[in-house]
Amino acid sequence: MPVEVYVEATGKRAFAGAMDWPGWCRAGRDEEAALEALVDYGARYARVLKGSGVRFTRPARASTLEVVERLKGDAPPTSALRRSPRRPTPRRSIDGG
Repeated sequence: MPVEVYVEATGKRAFAGAMDWPGWCRAGRDEEAALEALVDYGARYARVLKGSGVRFTRPARASTLEVVERLKGDAPPTSALRRSPRRPTPRRSIDGG
């Protein structure tokens, strides 16, 4: 099952974030670089979740990501400060439940 992501792009940078994994997000010079950085960062994200009881499987390559939303951003991208407007942050990730 592909990981759903959103991409916010400005003229100079792009920011990719996983829809269902708060905090798993990375930037790059363009959409492709941001998606590659997101996959590369997956190993570190998995280490953070280790022992939490949350099951996370890191995707092997960017081609397994599914961009479900593209946002036009401004400089700097604001995605780091909010979730995609399509879905609010799940309540369980806010209160730890």
